[in-house]
Amino acid sequence: MRYGAYLVLAGGWSVALWALQYAWENIYAIIESYSYYVLGYFAIAGLVSFAVCYYKGPVTDPRSLSLIKWTLQLAALTLVYFGTQLTVVSVATIIVMVTISHFPTNCFQSFLIYWRRRFPPKLRRLTEDEYMMQGCEETRRALSQLKDYCHSPQCDTWHTVSRLKSPHRFAEWVEGNSPHVSDDEIRKHERNAAPPLPMDFTDDESDNDFSWT
Repeated sequence: MRYGAYLVLAGGWSVALWALQYAWENIYAIIESYSYYVLGYFAIAGLVSFAVCYYKGPVTDPRSLSLIKWTLQLAALTLVYFGTQLTVVSVATIIVMVTISHFPTNCFQSFLIYWRRRFPPKLRRLTEDEYMMQGCEETRRALSQLKDYCHSPQCDTWHTVSRLKSPHRFAEWVEGNSPHVSDDEIRKHERNAAPPLPMDFTDDESDNDFSWT
């Protein structure tokens, strides 16, 4: 009985391998002659697989996830190999993909750090108009965030008021009834503002000032 079972098992595997080999050798003829049956098979198999996965839930076993990942990677490499008529290009692409996927991340980050230190990007100074525009934009954004925070429940009103010199004026600004600076403060700031820096340095000096060490 045992030898009979082994014989049946060996014969079954032999028949299965023969069927797979026959299907692989005649796959184009099978698809062309029995296209509807092939599409129906894949549609039914896909629906049944989806129903089983939906009923039992997603795969959570680490080994099963690893098998799925390896199967997808093997299928992707197979498609890359048969995707071009030049075998050398396909093999080179596969080698590069496998090397990059198994390349240590720390080495890649170290290479990027070395490259940036060896060839630092050239920094560009802001023009006066860009500087003024950026200052106004950042000031407006910061004031808007401060006003939103003062209206939020996280703001401790009594603690904030106790640290202000003019709580009434601050409250009017929060409510939108007055600007954050008065006209006298603007005139005083313009009168005491520092003169602009001289711009008589050369391009080489400007590059050296902002070079990375």
